[in-house]
Amino acid sequence: MNSYKRISLQLLVLVIILCQGGGVHGQDIVIKPYKQSESDTKCNDGIISGIDRIVMKASVTYWNSNHEYALNVQIFITKDNKTLKHYSVDLKKHCNKGNNLNEGCFCESLQKEVYTVTCRIYATTELSEAELHGVLYTYKKSKIRSSPEKLPKVYDISKIRITVNDEYIQNKNSCSFLMDSQKPSIFFCCHDAPWPCETFIYSKGIRMAQKNHCVTYTSNETPESKYTLGYKVCNIEKTSESFICYVSNAYSKRFCSAQLILILALSIVFPGMYL
Repeated sequence: MNSYKRISLQLLVLVIILCQGGGVHGQDIVIKPYKQSESDTKCNDGIISGIDRIVMKASVTYWNSNHEYALNVQIFITKDNKTLKHYSVDLKKHCNKGNNLNEGCFCESLQKEVYTVTCRIYATTELSEAELHGVLYTYKKSKIRSSPEKLPKVYDISKIRITVNDEYIQNKNSCSFLMDSQKPSIFFCCHDAPWPCETFIYSKGIRMAQKNHCVTYTSNETPESKYTLGYKVCNIEKTSESFICYVSNAYSKRFCSAQLILILALSIVFPGMYL
């Protein structure tokens, strides 16, 4: 009976240790999934290269009678088997210090043996959808590797693609598009950009329409010879860009169809006329 009680007590102690530390020694490092709301961005999806910062966090637990047993955490950002960034955080020296860093990793410890490592990283397209993982090193030279987490997609807004009436505009300085004179409308879209990308259409200095990603404007009057189109990314004023786009040829689908029928009819009556 005493032996049974002793075994039960040992099992109880083991369960308590496991619950408190996540293992017999409680060694663990977990990279938290990326949260858009924690990063330095106004975008709802994706972030902007050269403007935003990526914020990633790791939870580090070390339950051991010797508090100084945990040594440091190494943070790696990799892509295509290549290390792009590497940061080192000393859990003894760096905790509760350096949380005003513009870029880099720092440590906070709100309770004994539990650490939060926060990394702030300037966003570049090179880091787009790369993976971040951490390694916990101890004084006994052992190491524990975390599972990786993917970084967000990073956009270069100088490479945003725009289309007008489903035609890709390669050069904003020489923008032109076709418009149906029977139903004069403009369908303007912003592609390969973070969300939201607000698009807008101006006529004679008046904003006629605006909408996220794609905007449509249909005129009830004779179409203008030119319109001002523009976009703004993630509601950041310095990402705003506008340009003049000319109506190169107002055509009528109805007129084209009638003309084609006439040509076909004449070719039947006068077979050699269009040869």
